[in-house]
Amino acid sequence: MWSIENIWEYTLSATIYGSITGITILIIKTLMKNKINKKYAYLLWMILIIKLAIPFGPKSNFSLFNQIPVKFNNQLNMQSDNNSNMSEDTNYTVDTDYRSNISENIKQESGIGQSHTSINNKGEKSIVNHVIPFVWISGVVFTFIAYISIYLHFVINIRKREDIKYNYLENILNECKEKLHIKRKISIVVDEMINSPSLIGVLKVRIIIPSNLINLSKEELEHIFLHELCHFKNRDTWVDNMIALLQCIHWFNPIVCYLFKQVRNDMEMACDERVLSILSEKEHNKYGLTMLTVLEKVNYNKKFTVGLNMTDDKKIIKKRVELIKNSKHFYKKKKIFTITGIICLIVMAGVLLTNGNSINKDAKTLFMPIEKSNTEDLDEAISKAIVDNYIKDWYGVDFSGEFNGESHVILGKNEDDDSVEVYLMATYGSYNFENDVFSMSAGSSNVPIKIKFSKVKDGEFLTTKAGYYYLESEQAEDGSMYKDSVLKMFPKNEANEALNIDYTDKLLKDLNNKAESYVNSIGRKCKVTSDYVEHEYIESLALVDKEDKEELWDYPDWIGTREQIENGKRYIYETQYDKYSNIVTFIKYNEEKEQLENMKYKINGNNLEKIDSENYIAYFDNNAPTFIDNKDFKMIVKNISIIDNNAEYGLLIENKTNKSIEINLDKIHIGESLKNVEFNVKLKGKERKYANLKIKSISNLNDLYDKIYGVFIGNSSKYDFIFK
Repeated sequence: MWSIENIWEYTLSATIYGSITGITILIIKTLMKNKINKKYAYLLWMILIIKLAIPFGPKSNFSLFNQIPVKFNNQLNMQSDNNSNMSEDTNYTVDTDYRSNISENIKQESGIGQSHTSINNKGEKSIVNHVIPFVWISGVVFTFIAYISIYLHFVINIRKREDIKYNYLENILNECKEKLHIKRKISIVVDEMINSPSLIGVLKVRIIIPSNLINLSKEELEHIFLHELCHFKNRDTWVDNMIALLQCIHWFNPIVCYLFKQVRNDMEMACDERVLSILSEKEHNKYGLTMLTVLEKVNYNKKFTVGLNMTDDKKIIKKRVELIKNSKHFYKKKKIFTITGIICLIVMAGVLLTNGNSINKDAKTLFMPIEKSNTEDLDEAISKAIVDNYIKDWYGVDFSGEFNGESHVILGKNEDDDSVEVYLMATYGSYNFENDVFSMSAGSSNVPIKIKFSKVKDGEFLTTKAGYYYLESEQAEDGSMYKDSVLKMFPKNEANEALNIDYTDKLLKDLNNKAESYVNSIGRKCKVTSDYVEHEYIESLALVDKEDKEELWDYPDWIGTREQIENGKRYIYETQYDKYSNIVTFIKYNEEKEQLENMKYKINGNNLEKIDSENYIAYFDNNAPTFIDNKDFKMIVKNISIIDNNAEYGLLIENKTNKSIEINLDKIHIGESLKNVEFNVKLKGKERKYANLKIKSISNLNDLYDKIYGVFIGNSSKYDFIFK
């Protein structure tokens, strides 16, 4: 998932690449001033729009960015790399460096807040990574809302005037549409707010005419309509809306704003060129005079600018009039200028829409699903890459635990100025609290892995610190393919070492030490182990049915507890099982051991049947689970006390039937223990009374909760019961 910081970094790279692209286009256009027609001069700007939206393209040796080595990194506050000039010799190093500031990273490692990449991360985010992205997104929201507000205000205003018909103008517009073979419905709206004839709308297209222009001659109105209809034919409203959106995104870059102004200027000149191709040569000068007439009438009364405006800038009007004057020159060499334009467009697209070799590495890194780490050295980069790719994204499934760790041995590496490929043996795993033991719940040991990183040096563009940034990795295949895949992945010497030396014990010990450090850092005292911990499972297929019950997904499949961090808080999920009553109890606690959930299920064959403790208090024990309904019988615990190591239950008993009932009880089960009790009570039909039930040899009330069941005799029937 991308955060605001990720999106900001993407936008920053786009604005830099786009600025370079736009400036290059400006230079080429200046050099080719009178050698390409205006259509292709305008189409060159489409390269800028694409580059601003998608800054990274395919790798090419012909890319301009081979000569302009821009390096972009997903985080700007990288830590310095003290080992940038590492030896080429094989380096046998176990990653045992466990930082002293572990307490600052506990939230990350326990799943609180951001993704827990490694418990070794240092420091806080810099202002560049933390504050500026929010300033940028605030600017985007503000400029977008401002633009939409102005646009909606204008649209609402012209809707009031849409019903006013001007047959004279409609007839002229229809004639112009026939010349351009346009069948689409296009409305005319006369409005006094607009400062220039304009075309607006993508789905519903309108031509807006200032009210002080409707009295122009038919010929002048034809010129105006032809100009706006050529915008429609060129799909310029789509481009204009795209420019508006990109302008909101790149509001902070004045270069982009200037470039967009040039795009709109060339859009108008390309439109003029298309109009001139429709008109006869005798009408060219008249078209220029129409523009001057429109400029004279509206320029000094500028009120509103929305959509594509025919005349809104004196300087650009001057250039457009010069284009009209020189139209004969362009038409004489139309084929040459067209060929030149096409060649220029193809070459510029190839040069500017591709990326250089070095940039492509960074581009690939940007689109990786993990964030780049603030690495001090290669070991930390390796640690983060393993955790992110082989724990957090384990074959597309997140097996991330409360602590995710790894340990590795570097067998060798191959590096150049831009990248380093590392060959290593690694052990990695996820640790969780299960039955109050911090154990590895998932992992892999002694795994050959090849990882490739890009290298960023001090002082590179957009970078002040050095570091290693993940590009790609490969892990050896299991089973019969193991040897072949190792030989394919590693150079010969490293492959032989990987196949002949077992680092399992060494790496597991190191990983377990890291897990112990984490447990100590959160103030827990318990056993920590990377070995598999045996669990006591319920001897039934009923828990297979548990997977179909969403409310039970977080509870362990064994008898005992499992802990989870959810939204920054620790919760304990416990599964209890009473083999005498065949009842499974699921209890959820918070960190203060306060009970949040308590659900009981009766195992019936291979199914779990929920016991609704609000409606049922007991069941028949005639080899079939039948319940006594509260409508017939009620036994409520009013108080519990411990007196002389005996537990006394104060019970309110109610017989709701019309028959008498006698209850005698001498034994009761508490968990797997059998306790002696004293209890005898008789109830007439519809009678309720208080009675004490004494359980012998009980010293702690906690020993009773959710563990009591027993047998009582009512009339001639035998009943089991459960106390809540």
